[in-house]
Amino acid sequence: MPQLARDSGAGVARPSNVPPRARWFFDAQEWLLCERDDNGDLHGPVRSYRSDGTPWLEYEYRHGRRHGAFRRFHASGALAQVGRFFDDLLDGLLTVYSDGSDTYSIRECCIPPGARVMKQEHRRGQLLAESFYDADGAQLFEAHLEPNDRASAWPEPLREREEDVLRGAFDFWSSREQLSASDPDAARVEQPLSALCYAIRCAALRLQAFRSVLLSRAAHLAPPDLSDLVGPELVPLRRFSFDGEDEQAVHVDETVALEGLSALELALRARIEWSALCWLCWAAGLDSVAVPTRSCARTASHTFTGSTKPSCRRPRSPTSPSTIGRCAPCCCSPAIPSAKAPGKPT
Repeated sequence: MPQLARDSGAGVARPSNVPPRARWFFDAQEWLLCERDDNGDLHGPVRSYRSDGTPWLEYEYRHGRRHGAFRRFHASGALAQVGRFFDDLLDGLLTVYSDGSDTYSIRECCIPPGARVMKQEHRRGQLLAESFYDADGAQLFEAHLEPNDRASAWPEPLREREEDVLRGAFDFWSSREQLSASDPDAARVEQPLSALCYAIRCAALRLQAFRSVLLSRAAHLAPPDLSDLVGPELVPLRRFSFDGEDEQAVHVDETVALEGLSALELALRARIEWSALCWLCWAAGLDSVAVPTRSCARTASHTFTGSTKPSCRRPRSPTSPSTIGRCAPCCCSPAIPSAKAPGKPT
């Protein structure tokens, strides 16, 4: 006989497969097993079960925001969705499975007949492309597309690309950018050379911190040794605030937090830091990573500073909206519960 939950005022029976620490949330009609941080926000693994004990959601939370891999299950127990979040935004490959032959269990509309699987690629919350597959794994296309259009619409299968950026070498990425200057007058960095050198040494020091950890956990992902840039005397990494032009306080944190990050997260953040370091050196007129002795003008500096932001050199997806033509992704998305149980447990 199932055990009555001690915290279930309505007399909800706890199924045998629901962990004893899970609590019943009446509003959400689910058993929730989770941990919370000091502020009461969900933090760490979150598992939820339906009233009959069947698994429903598996999420990873970081201080109240979904961050990491997740899975959702149909009421039948079959896998419904698998994907991941980055800072509460869908990111990477999302795969959605139908519940048997029920095509519309994928989502409520815009489903090709016979679809059993839908795949979507997301980048930080933006839907880039989607495709559908039948029970045999064959890709389905919209009926109006001619064969040639189908080939050009999906040049390669949708897949996870988060680790693509890790394949490139740590070279001077800024030199690859083609920046066209609309103003013939050269632009210069407004900060003095000493401030630019300080920023470069700060970036190098942060990269050395990433390198130290990655050498012990995933040496092949570690950035190069930048001891020469750091120098014998370490620059202080500061935390300070100042008033901006709109009289709003601007908080600056030059330190780097490494605790609790996976090797992949460390490697990706190191790449972002490397990209920033390259652009700082580029802005000083250098063609390699180094501490400048003088600042040289760049004719394209104003183009970079005015219209382009540093990036971690993520390869552009061939199925981005600019390349998929008429086979654009539907605006409808599969339902993804938040796993944030409302109200209080009963």
